[in-house]
Amino acid sequence: MTTIITSYFQELFTASTIDASSLNHTIDTIPTTVTAAMNLQLTKPFTPDEIYQALKTMSPDKSPGRKSSPALKLDMSKAFDRVEWSYIEAVMAKLGFDARWISLIMKCLSSTSFSFSLNSDIVGNVIPSRGLRQRNPLSPYLFLICSEGVDRLIWHYTTAGVYTVKSGFHLATDLEDAACSLCSQAWESIGHDLFQCSHAKYVWRHFNFPIDFNKTRNMVGGDYIFHLATLLSQQELELFFVIIWVIWTDRNKINHGESRRDGLALANYATNYMGNYQKAKNHPTAVSEPTVPTSTITLPLEGIPWKPPDMLGLKLNVDAAVNPISKVLGVGAIVRNHNGEVIAAISKPV
Repeated sequence: MTTIITSYFQELFTASTIDASSLNHTIDTIPTTVTAAMNLQLTKPFTPDEIYQALKTMSPDKSPGRKSSPALKLDMSKAFDRVEWSYIEAVMAKLGFDARWISLIMKCLSSTSFSFSLNSDIVGNVIPSRGLRQRNPLSPYLFLICSEGVDRLIWHYTTAGVYTVKSGFHLATDLEDAACSLCSQAWESIGHDLFQCSHAKYVWRHFNFPIDFNKTRNMVGGDYIFHLATLLSQQELELFFVIIWVIWTDRNKINHGESRRDGLALANYATNYMGNYQKAKNHPTAVSEPTVPTSTITLPLEGIPWKPPDMLGLKLNVDAAVNPISKVLGVGAIVRNHNGEVIAAISKPV
């Protein structure tokens, strides 16, 4: 388990290869705004009072000392975790920050390391080469510095100081990385990934759902999915969400290096998955009991009996639901070991 945790976070916090040409293109749009007077103020020696005030603003889990409590980090793989340090350094240099100040900031970033609490034991050691620590008082300001590049890219394509369709088009065509990672035919979004992308359409063509693909292009906050939920029966809606799950899962597998499966194979998988679910729901006694003694397993109170993984394995279960009253779509996931003990869990609205 320690190896799994450490390897995951080591990969998450390891810097990726920087495209020098894209970096220089972004940096060229940023003006120098930090004056000599500002740098003089920043590089003055710290006073004891300033240090004291800085420590007081830190959260208990970040303050130095033996009485600090461990941090619980949730919602991984967010933007904070993927900020490249070389990009921060380049942006600060272009803005005009003094070299001594930049060096001080980079030392703060590069001197961190992470360990993990597993069953009350401190295990693992990860040395990051990218990312910002969430809830660190300095991180929001560094993140704003990072966003300066994106902001300047947007306004770089307009001379009137007004963001227009024309300037937006030039920005979109310039940001090739924002295109769909599978088809490269459109801006990547939830609506595109689940409906518009050729990867998704090859699956939907094997079903007869009343999907208006033109409306999915402009889907906001899952509103079109809520609309479909009012048109479909309970069984159709269940199959619909299984298909979405299959499309999304296969898309992630492709992005992580696995081979692409054709649309018919994915459609058959979704149909068979739904059929097995219906059989198990209608005939729960037909499902074989787990081979591990049930006294050591935490099973659901109703529905399909949970089958444990191998002795050293972990099992991931995912689910989704729609609240028709509040019109909120939610997804959840839970990871358990062979004893049924919860290792990790997450739930959030989409």
